[in-house]
Amino acid sequence: AAEKCDGIVDSMTLLETLVSEAVDSGVPRSRVVLAGFSQGGAVALYTGLQQKQQLAGILVMSGYLPLQGEVAAKFVDKEVKEAATKTPVYFAHGEADPVVLLHWAEASRAFVEGLGVESVSWSTYPGVPHSVSPTEVADATKWLTERLPALSSAEFQALRKTAPVREVSPEGDVAVGE
Repeated sequence: AAEKCDGIVDSMTLLETLVSEAVDSGVPRSRVVLAGFSQGGAVALYTGLQQKQQLAGILVMSGYLPLQGEVAAKFVDKEVKEAATKTPVYFAHGEADPVVLLHWAEASRAFVEGLGVESVSWSTYPGVPHSVSPTEVADATKWLTERLPALSSAEFQALRKTAPVREVSPEGDVAVGE
């Protein structure tokens, strides 16, 4: 039976819209990371590996890659393959996760490496169930900091003037604010 992931294409479309709006407002793609926990990690990975331009990274916490065949099929597009293989991916997963099983994440990591992604990082956390631990957050923060170096004050102020803050509710509603 074919894997079923209701709503993942809609979620990918929403993420792509948010990334496009951020880029259009002045945020360079080199400062865009798609990140998520569980289903959010699955959507981040599924979306990030199908972009035609490189991102700063993809962070997957307690997630896996759904619809691997669809993702692999996109790699016939030279732009997608080049962007995806250059986008770093970090997997972080609790070893005691009863919801997204560790071997699903391990299989996803192996699949991503098999696609030729050049930088795939992997950390597991003994005893951690379907949640995040302080150590996991610290490791993710370190990984993010390596990919998103601090901006100078002038760079930050320039970016802040052009890039509005966006919040997405669990229902998918997007709010724009200062």
